[in-house]
Amino acid sequence: MEIRIPGTGCANCENLEKPTRMAVDKFGNTISLLVWMAFLLGSVSLWSCTNRSHSADSTEYEPQTPVEVIFFHTNYRCESCEAIKSETAKIIHEIYGDKVHFAMYNLDDKSGQKPATQLNIRQQTLLVFGGKKRSDITAIASLYAHANPERYREKLKETIDSMMP
Repeated sequence: MEIRIPGTGCANCENLEKPTRMAVDKFGNTISLLVWMAFLLGSVSLWSCTNRSHSADSTEYEPQTPVEVIFFHTNYRCESCEAIKSETAKIIHEIYGDKVHFAMYNLDDKSGQKPATQLNIRQQTLLVFGGKKRSDITAIASLYAHANPERYREKLKETIDSMMP
C-alpha cells in the first residue's frame, strides 16, 4: 500500500494539489481585490470632498471684511457639504453677525469661476481669510460639521478668532 502525502514531491500528488492550490489562490486574490477596491472607493469618495489641488497661501486676496469665510461648492453636495453650508452660516450669523462675511461660490456656475480661478480652487473648499492670513479648514469642516456640529462650532470659532484684528 502506497501512502501519498501532498507536497512531498510525488508527481501524481502534485498534479492533484495544483487545482486545489489554484482555487485557493484565486479565492484569496478575489478577497484581496475586493478589499482593495473597497479601500480605493472609500478613498476616492473622501478625496472628492476634501482633497485640495490649490495653494491659497500663494494668492493675494483681499477680504471684504476683516475676516471672511468662503465656501466653494459644486451642484452636487453630500450630507457633509450641506452641513458645512448650513452650520457655517448659522455659526457666523449667531456669533459674529456683520463682523464676518460668509460667501458661497458654486464652482459649476460662471459666477463662481472667477473667485475660484483667482484662488486656484478646483474642489469643494472652505477657506477663512483674515488680513494676510489664510486658513483652509475643509478637512475639519468635512469631519465635524455633520457628525459633531458642536466640535465644528468650536474649531470654526477658534479659527475665526485667531484671524480677528
